[in-house]
Amino acid sequence: MDLDPSILDRELQGLETEGGGRVGAAVALGRMTPLWSFRGQETFPLAGISKFMIALAVLAKVDRREIHPEQIVTIRRADLAPGSSPIAAEFIDESERFTVRGLLARAVTLNDNTAADALTHLLGGTAAITAQLRRWGISGIRVDRLERELQPSVAGLVGWQPEWAGTEAFARSTQMLPEQTRRAALTRYLQDAEDRASPLAVVKLLTLWSRGLLLSPRGGEVLTELLNESPMNRDGLREGLPAGWKLVHQTGTAPDVCGIGPATNAIGVMTSPKGAQLFFAVFIAGSAAPLRQRQEAIARIGRTGRAALGG
Repeated sequence: MDLDPSILDRELQGLETEGGGRVGAAVALGRMTPLWSFRGQETFPLAGISKFMIALAVLAKVDRREIHPEQIVTIRRADLAPGSSPIAAEFIDESERFTVRGLLARAVTLNDNTAADALTHLLGGTAAITAQLRRWGISGIRVDRLERELQPSVAGLVGWQPEWAGTEAFARSTQMLPEQTRRAALTRYLQDAEDRASPLAVVKLLTLWSRGLLLSPRGGEVLTELLNESPMNRDGLREGLPAGWKLVHQTGTAPDVCGIGPATNAIGVMTSPKGAQLFFAVFIAGSAAPLRQRQEAIARIGRTGRAALGG
């Protein structure tokens, strides 16, 4: 069965009309050439998808024996990040020690911003992540800021204060801001050129990863296991998945600001029982549509693509 691009075009055009904002997506079936894209070359905020890029860069260094999985990383209280961070929520002493393996699990599986920042520091900063992507031939993705830099900027806060660390403290701080300030910050975020990706670039990256061209077999297995263990990736894409099908994916959803979703993203790989693969990337930026509607639109893209594989 062939994928009908008109069905997907109408789906995303309708979402843009109803919720405003912009939607971008791309789908490929087992090859570099995309089967379909919608605003495929435009860039969108990465949100939590950046942790996939961080994990790839870390595991590439593990493969080169420049980093060891059991290597110890010390995180100080001053290093804690705002927003989603179980580490910040559970932090007790002035400093705590984690293995690289443990930080990867927290960053990828639990969407932990503190863990992501610690791994980024270990890599040598965000520029090192983007540089690795360029070495792999990926030009449409860039990672520019630590979470402790990005999160306050998106919320409308100026600078960084240690008391903002963690989910609840950060939410209280942002809710105290005037709505006008929060809306202005959201507008800047949606127009920002940094920390962004195009759907076509992500699909190319997923294709290279799936072919084993980015990581060793063990490195690829580790990342797959982390993604599959994530409780964050329960967004409708697995609903109705036929027996024998496999799905490896990551989501990135930024909390709503004044009723608008800054970013609702999903990327991943579906594999049929016969081994045929579907690569997809969906980005929904600045939409006022309810979160469930955004997630259902992403799920329908997955189902439509899967039908092209006979599922």
